[in-house]
Amino acid sequence: MLQTVVSIVSKHPDLARVLRAIEGRRTVVLEGLVGSYRAAVLAHIQETVGRPLAVVLPERFDGEALLLDLRAFHRTGDGRRRVVAFPPLGVDPYGALAPHPDHIRERIQTLDRCARNKVDILLAPMLSWLEYLQPPQHFLGSTLTIAAGNDLPLEELVGALGSAGYQRHSLVESLGEMAVRGGIVDVFPATSEYPIRLEYFGDEIESIREFNPRDQRSLRSIEFVELPPAREHFELAAPWTGNISEGSESNQSPQGRCSWLEGEEASSRAVLADYLADPLWVEIEPELFTEEEARWGNHLDEYYHRALAAGRDAKPPDDLYSNLAEGLRRTGRDRLLMRDLATEDGTSEAFRLIAQPAAAFQGRMADLAENVSKSLATGDSIFLAMNRPASARRLAGVLEEYGIPTALFLPDKDPDGRQMNSRVKGRSGSDEGTGEAKGFLAVSENADRIEQQPNNAPGNCWVICADLSSGFRLPDQSLWLGTDTEIFGRTRVRGRPRRFHGDSFRADFRNLVPGDSIVHVEHGIGKFVAVRTLDIEDGTSEFMEIQYRDQDRLYLPLDQLHLVQRYHGVEGATPKLDKLGGTAWGNIKRRVKKELREMASELLELYAARKTIKGHAFGEDSPWQTEMEDAFEFEETPGQINAIGEIKAGMEDTKPMDHLLCGDVGYGKTEVAMRAAFKAVMDGKQVAVLTPTTVLAYQHAMTFAARLQAFPVKVELLSRF
Repeated sequence: MLQTVVSIVSKHPDLARVLRAIEGRRTVVLEGLVGSYRAAVLAHIQETVGRPLAVVLPERFDGEALLLDLRAFHRTGDGRRRVVAFPPLGVDPYGALAPHPDHIRERIQTLDRCARNKVDILLAPMLSWLEYLQPPQHFLGSTLTIAAGNDLPLEELVGALGSAGYQRHSLVESLGEMAVRGGIVDVFPATSEYPIRLEYFGDEIESIREFNPRDQRSLRSIEFVELPPAREHFELAAPWTGNISEGSESNQSPQGRCSWLEGEEASSRAVLADYLADPLWVEIEPELFTEEEARWGNHLDEYYHRALAAGRDAKPPDDLYSNLAEGLRRTGRDRLLMRDLATEDGTSEAFRLIAQPAAAFQGRMADLAENVSKSLATGDSIFLAMNRPASARRLAGVLEEYGIPTALFLPDKDPDGRQMNSRVKGRSGSDEGTGEAKGFLAVSENADRIEQQPNNAPGNCWVICADLSSGFRLPDQSLWLGTDTEIFGRTRVRGRPRRFHGDSFRADFRNLVPGDSIVHVEHGIGKFVAVRTLDIEDGTSEFMEIQYRDQDRLYLPLDQLHLVQRYHGVEGATPKLDKLGGTAWGNIKRRVKKELREMASELLELYAARKTIKGHAFGEDSPWQTEMEDAFEFEETPGQINAIGEIKAGMEDTKPMDHLLCGDVGYGKTEVAMRAAFKAVMDGKQVAVLTPTTVLAYQHAMTFAARLQAFPVKVELLSRF
């Protein structure tokens, strides 16, 4: 469906001139783009010129929103794979902390796809474009393609994996590890969701299977696997030729930011732009880059001299990072500069592609329906994009209640290619001619005049399922693209690490100082000493040093930080240290488990008795319930969605409900409670909310009143004040 939007956008008269200038290899400036209009224009440019886009982002730009929009507008419906990001390292390049594992995975996956020419648009913050990387021919040459039935001596495979940066361990549990047990080789590549198990019969690879790293049990069999390098920077004497037997048999994999660059000539270094074939260089708000580059240079010098003062062997900053001028030289001379505001520099052709922000309704369905009706009367094409199928169905139902001719279009697959249970009644169709994935099309009772095919969209209102950051309007082209951001005032909250910002991962540990108490899941309470780099059998590695009673020491690999957490107890009190290998911590855990089992037994008896009692069964969600929930200004977290579903199911059951909702501060418990309370009110019941303090009672009363002000629900406060 969004390809129809791109098609309408492409009819802007200035866009043809922009494309001619780009094809003439000239620098072009685009000004005045708002919302997801920027992504729609970029998607059209990339499709037309047929070259990959190298998008450079300033630090303060919302790269996540642009990535989201570009993937939604991508012409093939495969935006998650063809539009990718390359996050920064996120750590001091001279420090001890490793980058976030998710960042490492995404960076290697991105390099792999770019080196294979499988990327149309690559987004990265400015710093990522300046990093020196191994050349793409080395990266591809170090990628092993292995199929079941191949003859490949085990020792040659182990040597090749070691040369590609995989570290040898007794068990494979994390990214970039390998293990050898008899005739079995386990390895965890960045491009696989699960680690891979290769089983030998003599020198032949008899089978290849995925396995679960938690219990080490084999999963499904696969015919072949590609194993890219496990590190971006590693020591490689010469480019790989594709013949595994020619590789080094060393399985050592030095860690650290500088390791691959040791002994390499500057001419053999690459930057991210070298991984793209003839890219078009796109700069977002380019005026910010000079200041950012200077600020980063100062930070890098500070980190470098701090490392030297600490006695560490550190490479100069110029051996780690390039500069913007060098990056531009590697991509060619043509550039596309995108600015929010117009500026006169006299050095490039400037075009103003003006769009209006989409109107905000903040859940006011009557106002939305009135605006949609007026726009349809003037012949506008209206696309209202919801980020979830359920929200799209709800919105289509609300508009139908207002008598607005509406068509609903839902995909039959999610962004990862998995089949969705659409449960849509009506005709099914696909956007033939645009290359979009086939979807399910349901037409409302009032939409008889709307044709089945989405290509016939002018003058119609379509509710679609698409994840966009925001919408826009093009009055001259009679186009209105609205999203749940404007319609319901929803703010997106995403749980994954931020790709486009250099935040250090595990900030909880970054603030540790020597002497802080921490808790290990197996060994109990200890005291943090330092992070140290130690020489081990398989090379060098980084460890957290933890002190226990009697000066015992535990060295925990940094990739196992999930086993420890900071100690949280009575403020000002110093906990007693456990003895490493002692029995006290085990006794505490056993005692707690015993008490929990006793409590569980009592609860089991209680709930068995409750099962025999019949209570009130609340009705299904009303239209007002749907409208109230859609007006939530944030995007629900997976935990909220699960909790809401379970609580509603309990309310609609005849058995008495007894739910305990747990969550940290700020994780949305109040919203879940308000939805349950509203559901009870819709069934004619009164709701009492009990709080531990008068202040909290007042705060909740104000929150409930503000949230439910659009409905005939009376909220009162009862307290001692």
